[in-house]
Amino acid sequence: MAAAGRATGLVCGAVGTAFHLSVEYVTELRAAQSWLLLCLPLAGLAIVALYKVTKCEGVGTNNVIRAVQSGEPVSLLLVPAIFLGTVLTHLFGGSAGREGAALQMGGSIGDGTWENCSI
Repeated sequence: MAAAGRATGLVCGAVGTAFHLSVEYVTELRAAQSWLLLCLPLAGLAIVALYKVTKCEGVGTNNVIRAVQSGEPVSLLLVPAIFLGTVLTHLFGGSAGREGAALQMGGSIGDGTWENCSI
């Protein structure tokens, strides 16, 4: 069980770090390239398509918290959907929080790790 906890912490830390650096980089890039804002509607369509393909449409922070409390599974596909959706949103000038996205990714990773343990 301790190994699974360490693995979860390492994966969450790596994904969280990559997420932070990615959002920071694309925000700086968008600030330097103001024309990217014109592509925001196309980015929105791409994000909607991504959420539909990963079946994560409508899954928010409250859903993840509720799933963890009730023992329901949280899709591992939530990680790339949230990661890419948030990075694309920031790249093209949209407004998206980082904390909720990090919580959703951590919940998904943690659920995926513990699901494979026989506790």
